[in-house]
Amino acid sequence: MCGIVGYWQRGGDDERQRRGLGDAVKALARRGPDGSGTWFDGHGVGLGHTRLSIIDLSSAGAQPMACHDAEIVVTFNGEIYNYREIAAELATKGHTFTSSSDTEVVLAAYREWGPACVDRFIGMFAFAIWDGPQGCLRLFRDRIGVKPLYWGWDGRTLCFGSELKALRALPHWQPEINAVAVGEFLQYAYIAAPRTIYQGVHKLMPGHWLNLGREDGPTVRPYWRLADVLAKGERIESDAVLEEELEALVESAFRYRMVADVPVALFLSGGLDSSLVAGVLKRCGFTPQAFTIGFESDRHDESAAARKVADALGLEHHMARISSREAGAILDQWPTFYDEPFGDHSGIPTYLVARLARERVKVALSADGGDELFCGYGGYPLVGSRMQRFEGLPALARSAGRMMDEMVAGVPMGNGPVGARVKSALGHGLVHDRVLKLSGYLAAASPSDAIRPFRSFFQPREIAAMMAVPYADPRAGAGEWPGKPMERLMATDLGEYLPDDVLVKVDRATMAVGLEGREPLLDHRIVEFAFRLPLRSRNGPLGNKHILRSILYRHVPRPLVDRPKQGFAVPIADWMRDLLAKGDVADSITVLRERLPMLRAVQLDGAVTAFAGSPQGVNRLWLLHALGRWTEHWKP
Repeated sequence: MCGIVGYWQRGGDDERQRRGLGDAVKALARRGPDGSGTWFDGHGVGLGHTRLSIIDLSSAGAQPMACHDAEIVVTFNGEIYNYREIAAELATKGHTFTSSSDTEVVLAAYREWGPACVDRFIGMFAFAIWDGPQGCLRLFRDRIGVKPLYWGWDGRTLCFGSELKALRALPHWQPEINAVAVGEFLQYAYIAAPRTIYQGVHKLMPGHWLNLGREDGPTVRPYWRLADVLAKGERIESDAVLEEELEALVESAFRYRMVADVPVALFLSGGLDSSLVAGVLKRCGFTPQAFTIGFESDRHDESAAARKVADALGLEHHMARISSREAGAILDQWPTFYDEPFGDHSGIPTYLVARLARERVKVALSADGGDELFCGYGGYPLVGSRMQRFEGLPALARSAGRMMDEMVAGVPMGNGPVGARVKSALGHGLVHDRVLKLSGYLAAASPSDAIRPFRSFFQPREIAAMMAVPYADPRAGAGEWPGKPMERLMATDLGEYLPDDVLVKVDRATMAVGLEGREPLLDHRIVEFAFRLPLRSRNGPLGNKHILRSILYRHVPRPLVDRPKQGFAVPIADWMRDLLAKGDVADSITVLRERLPMLRAVQLDGAVTAFAGSPQGVNRLWLLHALGRWTEHWKP
């Protein structure tokens, strides 16, 4: 795991760009504390790298890495788990290797197969290749989006990096806030690819690659798409055959994630997914150390469950508990970890468990993805039924929904057509929240859009009232996936929530302490298998994650894992009370008023009063606070 950054300034090189690349590499030092390097071709191309040594710890694995004639150069972040098999195949074609690094295999695979090399990779990756003979710069991102990759183009220079802070260090950087992304953050708590918080800067979509040649601008195209997987149709084998095949895939994926020249550990929550990883690894002969974070609040603490699983499997277990004081200290560093507005507060315990693990290891497995692949979220059946009911709504009901949506415009701030009266009648509690969601649901144009109000913290109408520029949900009208409602929800989450919330959270939290986080359940072979399963295999007699439970119960005693799903819940209400009492939230609102003029000052002034006493307002206050902290840190 590493950090990458680079540029191509067409029309020549200059010393200012070279110095800027050095600063950009330093900005990514946390991602790669074991070494760093830069490479320049003398004609406008610069590549940079920070290294976290995991495979081939010697200097032979240093980057940027060039082929023997220095015509093709790569800067690579991630792991190619099947690199040994690929190297063996390449050896039969005449390629030789001077290291045991997977980076050298990436370089040779590109020389042999060109951009199609990514089709052979099992792993997580984001890398850039300068292809001198072809005269092009190419960027690649893994299929699921485990590893981040940002890029920007101003008509003359293309820049890229693992994090936005690296791009900011380059001399041609002239950031302008993307108002739509600000609204999207307030609506969903994160910003989905390809958008970023800055205009003209993009996230490379998962499963895509970018090409920039000597003429014209960059082109982006997919090499892997979930739609192509779904087009193959549903598997029709028996449950027993499907379970056997999935178990073999799981074992293969988990074994691959243990490939390293340093010890590999495990984040263990005591939930189904992390227990599955621990149980299968134990059967395969691995006994990784397990790390768990708990909370002072018993309502949110799962550490006892994790301890029982670790004891049952004979794993060395390390655990720490979070206090409100510790959480507050992490919030002070939040903008440095997440250099784009990010509102998933479970990033706090994720950072702390990563920090705990880094005291002993350099690699840890994180069992994310099981919910999105195997129907694990408790809300899937409920939201799926809403989608199904929406399809049967008469036109009159949808028309009434649009009228209601217009009526409540501006609530809770009271500046819509009848906003003040509605505000007075509904207040800011549960009824108000439900009316806004219902109006958005009825006014939606499609079943997928109909579920978005229930997944929004601020509704688009509220955001439009808060902003001095127009706002509409940028994800509306994204299209419908095939299948039953719950299947469509999982497909949507695989493309939005998983890469742009969950995986961002894990990547930044682990990289902040120089720890490599690996995602065994997100092996693309498991993803492809899961999305061709009949729904009964994902939500069946054993409940949600039916087929995973069938496998898990063979490895971990069932009573240890058969309990209600809790997720990585955090006591955010307690934390927000502390922040309100200290005046931190009010300070964040002041920063927003002064530095983000796209937000209406009069609306922000009333925000704390409007939401502080409402259970529904806790997350809204948190988002405003997080946005204020980001703005204070990153916007001059």
